[in-house]
Amino acid sequence: MNLDYLTANSLSKYPFNDNMSLCDTVMSRYLREDCIVDLLLVDKVGTLKQAYLKQYKNDSSFIWLYFGLIDSLGAEDEILLKISCAVLPTAKNQMFSTSNAKCALKVVVGQGMHADAIVGNFDCRYKITRAKIADDAIILMVPRVTSIAFHNSSTTDKNEFNPTPTVKFIGNEVIAFTGTILTGTNVGFKDVSGSLNADVIAGYGDGLYNGCADKPVGLSTINGTGPDTYGNFLLVTDDCYTTTPLAHGLSIANICKPRCTAEQLKSFAHYNNRIRNGMARVEGLASDIYDELHAEISHYISTVEPYAYIPSYRIRSVASHVSSTVDYVSVAIGLFNPTETTVTATVTVTGGTEVANSCLYTSGNNSIPATSSITSVNIPHKGFVVYYVTRSVSHGGSISVNGTLFYTTIPEGAQTLNFSTTTR
Repeated sequence: MNLDYLTANSLSKYPFNDNMSLCDTVMSRYLREDCIVDLLLVDKVGTLKQAYLKQYKNDSSFIWLYFGLIDSLGAEDEILLKISCAVLPTAKNQMFSTSNAKCALKVVVGQGMHADAIVGNFDCRYKITRAKIADDAIILMVPRVTSIAFHNSSTTDKNEFNPTPTVKFIGNEVIAFTGTILTGTNVGFKDVSGSLNADVIAGYGDGLYNGCADKPVGLSTINGTGPDTYGNFLLVTDDCYTTTPLAHGLSIANICKPRCTAEQLKSFAHYNNRIRNGMARVEGLASDIYDELHAEISHYISTVEPYAYIPSYRIRSVASHVSSTVDYVSVAIGLFNPTETTVTATVTVTGGTEVANSCLYTSGNNSIPATSSITSVNIPHKGFVVYYVTRSVSHGGSISVNGTLFYTTIPEGAQTLNFSTTTR
């Protein structure tokens, strides 16, 4: 039970059959695949045929796992494994076990059971058609001897071959015997207080075995194939086997690692399918992102880019009350040049009377006085100019701002941008 094995199981339905839905019949709640990552059920009495998860319950203190046990006659019993919720946060890939008179149970829990432990109370019930335990997870008891037939005995004639006489047992006790049991070489039978005893003692019964009466014992064929004329028998092995000569035989050893079991291959295939499904979801997300990005690029090309290299302007003003009849209106005009060449602009401010020494414009970090409210300036490429002026107007009056930006675009050539506004 290594980490790779348990990780593979957490991605498959093992230890349940792969065609199980694992959906309970009460809450329609699906059992997580990483809830039980390994399970082993050992039969003690020789009657177990199949098993399934019968009930999975959380009462906030314990996790209760009931497994249904079905015998060869169809009768059902159960075994309970009880796990404290308090230990589950640190019990990833930890084994819990229990046993009763009929079987022993080992369960390895995964991250899914920890998640279920903190969900709160639930009580899930399952049918064998939804949560059957895989046959590989059940170790059946080796069948016991229930009767023996002696082929060298007869009820009528000592020399007649008749396999009818039998000895029958219940447990270790003889309950019935018919016929006559004949002794053989080194073997004798006797009745001891109603029990049949077979003694194997040298010389007992018909005496010692006479080795001269028959042909010497030896191999003449292997699986029906005999040796060549000279008694040679050729054994051909592949790279996974070695043959080592012994004094009177050969030692054949397998030096290759065991191949994956069918269940492991199923788990691996299921794991690959999970990855494929995940990649399909990622592909869908990538496609959505591509479509969204393509739409943004198209919007930029059609809406933003055409104006990216067109000069622009902003005008802001503020009025202050000087007297009952006079207001001062200050105007700031910002001119931005996003092109790669110098742009020429003219600005004219009219209305009221210009306040002395109030005209100036800034270019970068430089402030340059302007001589009048009618000015022409050069705006450097990728630069801006801000033009300031203050004019006095009668109370409630306004001023007008007009201007023109001269610039060149490719392939249109020389362009002009006129602007005009009236402001306080």
